[in-house]
Amino acid sequence: TLVYAGRLAEEKKIDVVIRALALVQKKFPDVLLAIAGHGTQRARLEALISELALEKNVKFFGTLDKAHLAELYQASDVFTIASCSETQSMVLLQAAATGLPAVGVNARGLAEYIQKESGFLAAPDTVEEFAEHCIFLLKNPDQRLALSEGAKKYAQKFSVKNIVDQWEDFYKQ
Repeated sequence: TLVYAGRLAEEKKIDVVIRALALVQKKFPDVLLAIAGHGTQRARLEALISELALEKNVKFFGTLDKAHLAELYQASDVFTIASCSETQSMVLLQAAATGLPAVGVNARGLAEYIQKESGFLAAPDTVEEFAEHCIFLLKNPDQRLALSEGAKKYAQKFSVKNIVDQWEDFYKQ
């Protein structure tokens, strides 16, 4: 299971994730893309899913509360994000905190948040490269587990305790 969470907006480039899913589905026919969120692009995304004959491989969950979103992350294998406009991504950090490795794009803040210890970066708008990273993670559970541990460790940098400690150090200086 691949998962995307966030607004369904054009700048989020969810179409890249869906097009990559079409390539992943050739290797893993039962792959599922779970989409959590709402937005103006849902009808356009549904049309693309239909065009690519992926109706059996995509499920829209709408907006989920934190507990249900965490459950969705925990039931998934890979977090996906293809947006080139992110300066920081709360959903990416939430997914990392649950131990979900990520496949994202090497753009803006994602390049900082997706470390080599927690996932893979593809060049923006490169459907094939994005799909290759997803396929690699689905084929290699040991690597996925290692990246899962790396994701949890990275997310701890943003825990309340660590942020409070950083602010206290800052004020002491």
